[in-house]
Amino acid sequence: MLISLGELDSPGISGAEIRYHGKTLIVLVSQEVALDTSSLPALLLNLSC
Repeated sequence: MLISLGELDSPGISGAEIRYHGKTLIVLVSQEVALDTSSLPALLLNLSC
């Protein structure tokens, strides 16, 4: 689970992107983890194959 801005420091994510969007990403991940999976819609199949 994503819990710190330091965990976003990976290839493909620049420092500027982490500074600008990092806190939002952490909030979104923490909200997703708190969801009850039974209330989520069914998964979609990959239609591009």
